Amino acid sequence: MAALETNVMVVIVNWERPNDTLECIRSVNRSNTPEIPIIVIDNGSKDDSVERISNACPNVTLIVLPRNLGFAGGYNAGIERALKTNATAILLLNNDTTLNLRRLKP
Repeated sequence: MAALETNVMVVIVNWERPNDTLECIRSVNRSNTPEIPIIVIDNGSKDDSVERISNACPNVTLIVLPRNLGFAGGYNAGIERALKTNATAILLLNNDTTLNLRRLKP
């Protein structure tokens, strides 16, 4: 039986909370898992969120919405992008979430 290949992507929505979003991104990157692509949707922030996130995390896909589409609208934009890049699994994280993942040893 062939192994199921999974292309997991993380989607995080930011709205004027760059510190929380950056810590969430760091926690995903610290997790002891293969590199997981991250998409951050900036939901029309008027502060320095876009600049801070793009400078601190150049490997993150940052999509800047012209206006705040709300919680669901932001995630829908991220899900749409993830599906266009062939994601087979999408992990939606609130930007104030931090992960503590460890790979179990066989």
